[in-house]
Amino acid sequence: MDLIKFGKRVNFGNKLTNVEVLEDHLRMIKMNKQMTRYDRENQIHNEREELKRLTDEIDSIAKNKHRTSEALRNEFLFFND
Repeated sequence: MDLIKFGKRVNFGNKLTNVEVLEDHLRMIKMNKQMTRYDRENQIHNEREELKRLTDEIDSIAKNKHRTSEALRNEFLFFND
């Protein structure tokens, strides 16, 4: 009695050569490296955007603080004149 397993693909006449296996392996390595590079570039871009946003927010807070201190100084001078 033969054992039959469904879902298994068997090719008896089309064995891959060593060169084809190596080329396939190198192709997968290259694709993986490109994906890693793409992910890293996206991460760097997102980090730069976040840094720019935070820098703008810090500058805005500093300007607001300076404006507030100038207003308080002017009020102090106005009430003491």
